[in-house]
Amino acid sequence: MFDIVGKRNWFFLASLALIIPGLIAILTGGIRPGIDFTGGTLWEIRVKPNVTTTQVYQVLSENGHPEAVVQNAIEPDKSSGIIMRLKAIDQTEKLTLAQKLTAAGIPNGNLTTSVTNPTTPGGTSIGASGTPTSTASITTTATLTTSKTVTPTATLTASKTVTPTAALTAGKTVTSTGATTGTGAISGTGAISATGTTTGTTTNDAQVSLQTVGPAIGSEITGNAILAVAAASLAILAYLWYAFRKVPNYGQGGIPQALRFGLCAVIAMLHDVLVVLGVFAILGHLFGIEIDALFITAMLTVVGFSVHDTIVVFDRVRENLARRIFPSYAQVVNHSLLQTLARSINTSLTVIFTLTALLLFGGGSIRNFVLALLIGIISGTYSSIFNASLLLVVWESGWRTRPSPPPVTTGKARTA
Repeated sequence: MFDIVGKRNWFFLASLALIIPGLIAILTGGIRPGIDFTGGTLWEIRVKPNVTTTQVYQVLSENGHPEAVVQNAIEPDKSSGIIMRLKAIDQTEKLTLAQKLTAAGIPNGNLTTSVTNPTTPGGTSIGASGTPTSTASITTTATLTTSKTVTPTATLTASKTVTPTAALTAGKTVTSTGATTGTGAISGTGAISATGTTTGTTTNDAQVSLQTVGPAIGSEITGNAILAVAAASLAILAYLWYAFRKVPNYGQGGIPQALRFGLCAVIAMLHDVLVVLGVFAILGHLFGIEIDALFITAMLTVVGFSVHDTIVVFDRVRENLARRIFPSYAQVVNHSLLQTLARSINTSLTVIFTLTALLLFGGGSIRNFVLALLIGIISGTYSSIFNASLLLVVWESGWRTRPSPPPVTTGKARTA
C-alpha cells in the first residue's frame, strides 16, 4: 500500500515551493487591480498593423492622460488591437481622444461614430460641413442642419417621437422641430436642428469595447470581494463542524475532530487562494495581467470546488474512523486517501479538460477568468489530497508519525 501520509512533509514542501514565490510577487506589487477595483476607463480599439503602444501613449499623454497604461491585444478576428487604461473619462473626452487618435492614423477603421451617406428623399447626400455631396459622411462632431424630417439609423434624442435600434452619440446637442422616425437615435451636447428627413447608416468599427467605472464603485467592489471570501470561509467552517460533529476522537482527545476537519478544510482552501493569487501576481510582474470582477467570481468558484473535493476525502476518513480497522490514525487517513484518489483525480480531469479548451479557443474577454479557474482547480485537487487530510494527521500525531492506541476492528473498509 502506497504510503501518502508518510511522505506528507514532501507534499507540504511542494506547496510552500508554490506559495512562497507567489507571496513575494504579491508583496512586491504584482497584483494589478483592474478598473473594476481602482475606477477608470478601459478602452479597447482595433489599430493598424504597424501601430505601437508608444505611439498610442504619446497621443494620450499629449492630451491630458500621462497616467494611461497601453498594452497590445489580439482581437477575436486576429486583427491588431490596443487596450488603453486611463482615468475615468466622459463621452466628450472620449470623442476628443478619438479625434486625436484618428488624426494620428492609429485606428484601423472609424473610431468616431458617424452617419455614412445620409440622404434626403431626393437623393442628396450631406457632408460633414453641411455641403451637399453624393459620397461624403456626416460625423457626429459636426452640426447638421437640414430642411427635411430626420430619419436616423442611430440613437436620437429629440423633441419628437423616435424608434431607435442602434446608438449614435453626437458631439452636438440634437433638437428637432419636425417628426422624427427611424431605427436609432442621436445624442450629444450641441445642436442638430431638422425639419425634414435624413437617412443613413452608422459606423464605429474600430472600437472593440469601452468600459468606465467610477472610483466609488471600484472601492465598493474591493470591499465586497474581501467580505465574500471571509464570509465563505466562516460558513464553510461552521458547516463542516456541523456535518462532522459525530466523528469520534481517535487518540488523545483535545480539540474535537469536527472542528479539526473544518479548520483543515479552510487551511487547504486558503492554500488554493494563495496559489491563484501568487500565480497572477507573478503574471502581473511579467506580463502586466490585471484582475477584475470576474477574477473574484473565479476565486469563489475555486473555494467551492476545493472544499467540495476535501469533503469527499474527509467523509471517507470519517467512515473509516468509525470502523477503527487500523491501529493508527495515520493509517486510517492513508487508506481513505487511496480509496478516493482515483475518484478525485478523474473528476478534476474532466473539469480541467473543459477549462483548457476554453482557455485555448475561448474569447479574450474570459481568458483570465478561465486561467484563474484552471489554476484553482488543479491546486484544489492537490490540496484536498495532499494537504487537508495530511494536516489532520499532523494535528493528531505531530510532524513525526506517532501511532494512536490500537483500535478495535468492527468491520472492513469499503473501496470507492
